[in-house]
Amino acid sequence: MRLFGMRITIYLAKPMSVKRTEHNRSSEAHDLSKTEKQILEACQDSPLSSSQLLDVLGYKSRTGNFKKALSSLLHKKLLVRTIPNAPRSGKQKYKINT
Repeated sequence: MRLFGMRITIYLAKPMSVKRTEHNRSSEAHDLSKTEKQILEACQDSPLSSSQLLDVLGYKSRTGNFKKALSSLLHKKLLVRTIPNAPRSGKQKYKINT
């Protein structure tokens, strides 16, 4: 920043971090795509496999849109794997993170 020909640099004592709070999580709910919302709704009652999710969503195959939505929900920690150590397991299911 320059002020009257002088350069002023402001340093923060500590880097600021954003903690996940319930408010942050509720605001994320508004940023979800239609497919992400449908996946979360489908997993409300019980964990579902990817093929079960595809059936619920009406997809015939794992489309790019489905993969992106599932990946995004896992990244946001809104959805978790039932077998976390084996992400490619044929018995893998997805449930809502509690």
